[in-house]
Amino acid sequence: LAVTRPWDVQVTHVAPPLPDLASTPRPAWTVSLGDGVWAGRVLDPGRTHPRLADRILIDSLDSDGHLTAVNTETGAVAWRSPQLYDARCVLGHPTAVACLVNGQITLYDVEDGRKRDSFAAPAAVTGLAATDAAVFALSYDQTVKSPVTLRRLGWNGSVAWTREIAPAGDYLADREGPALTLDGDRIAVTAQGPGGVSDARGLVVKTSDGAPVVAPGSYSFAATGELALTRDDQTTQLFDRDGHPGVSLGGTLLPLAMDAARADAPLVAATEDGVTRFAPNGTPQWTSTDVSLPSAACGSAVLQAMDGRVTAVDAASGAKLWEASGGMDEPRLTCDGPRVVATFDSDAAPDPSDHPAAVAYDLRSGDVVWQVAGLHRVFTTSRGIVDAEAGSAT
Repeated sequence: LAVTRPWDVQVTHVAPPLPDLASTPRPAWTVSLGDGVWAGRVLDPGRTHPRLADRILIDSLDSDGHLTAVNTETGAVAWRSPQLYDARCVLGHPTAVACLVNGQITLYDVEDGRKRDSFAAPAAVTGLAATDAAVFALSYDQTVKSPVTLRRLGWNGSVAWTREIAPAGDYLADREGPALTLDGDRIAVTAQGPGGVSDARGLVVKTSDGAPVVAPGSYSFAATGELALTRDDQTTQLFDRDGHPGVSLGGTLLPLAMDAARADAPLVAATEDGVTRFAPNGTPQWTSTDVSLPSAACGSAVLQAMDGRVTAVDAASGAKLWEASGGMDEPRLTCDGPRVVATFDSDAAPDPSDHPAAVAYDLRSGDVVWQVAGLHRVFTTSRGIVDAEAGSAT
């Protein structure tokens, strides 16, 4: 039995940017995590709070129940949490990391690891998100087919508001179950009923008071910051942040990792004819059959990594720019200035040293700028690439 929790599902469009890696990255330090311990995630507080850029938090909660704070310059361990088995930790608080464990939400200071506060969490939490001002907890109990409920809690545990997102029912029609995505002053909650695509019961609500801004449906956030409703016919209706309808796109909007400002972010969708970029007014600008499921938009290129190859098409015209062999089955793509970096977890390979695990391509030509082999489980952060293997992280 493989159990996938909502927070284990990777979201492509939130991949953190890398620093300028113009040449082959070299090992800076290695930290011991304990015999056989694997990192499952790396939390990057400096991405949103620059004064915390001197550390990353290595999450081995699923392996040994610990969170380890490491100095990004020296690799020195700043602190290690007590054992927090079956926990979920999220960033958002300006100076603390919030961990859900044993029915409590506990705050640990990012700088020194001391326990700052602890308060009771709502029952049956399936998702967490946090901001400077609050933590948001999504609850759903599948055993009793409860309603899907979202709460805003202050950092002292006080409940500011409670919003029923969807009535009692079965919401495990897809593998994620109910999940939430925080985007500034709005939260999108997915709640897929048993009736298929036409039975989506999710909402987008305001973080301030929990008020819905749209009717129930299947929502996500467009790269432009607009709200995107996927309709039964796999087309997309866009709304502004207050729920006023905008343009309609003739395809399913694709989430892309990108480095563009929201005003310049492309609207790219999977359509019957291929992959289409739409103008802000909904007019198709181009359609390409050279890519079928792009996952990144970096600089002037829209990129796809699939079947061991990386393909780039021009973001303005859709013309194919280049295609390169990545040597990796399904790499993740991260923008890095004039480059795109493809990373791949090779920990399952018989000999990881034979497998390229990070490759940087020039966005204009597709030429390989650098590549690194011998990595195991790869994480991209705003301070560089972190490689994890059994017992350590580098």
